[in-house]
Amino acid sequence: MTSHPDFICIGAQKAATSWLYNALRWTPGVFLPALKELHYFSQVHCEDAARYAPKQRRRRIDQFREFHLGKIHKNKYQKMVLRQLEHIDTETVDDDWYRGIFDFANPDDICGEICPSYMPMNMRGIRPL
Repeated sequence: MTSHPDFICIGAQKAATSWLYNALRWTPGVFLPALKELHYFSQVHCEDAARYAPKQRRRRIDQFREFHLGKIHKNKYQKMVLRQLEHIDTETVDDDWYRGIFDFANPDDICGEICPSYMPMNMRGIRPL
């Protein structure tokens, strides 16, 4: 299993990154986290994002949980999404947390992350990428 993304799409706000996320999410052999826009690098390495990223992530996790928990018969995909959300939904956001997200991928998958908030990051935030 991989512990890191093979690619990161920074995109731009309102530049079809949601469309790209959805197209890639359903492509065989490609793994993207259940939650688009993890904000990991911006939260850990940029002070401004450290304030808003956890709130944004929490809001999106709650939306996803409500949607997937509302299903009476959960299929394999929905169960995997709920396990990912359990992992993502934690107070401790660090390198182990980030790597753990990609442990949900199949061994041969190409892994990626899409997060437009990485685009305006300064060098301090970009270096770890």
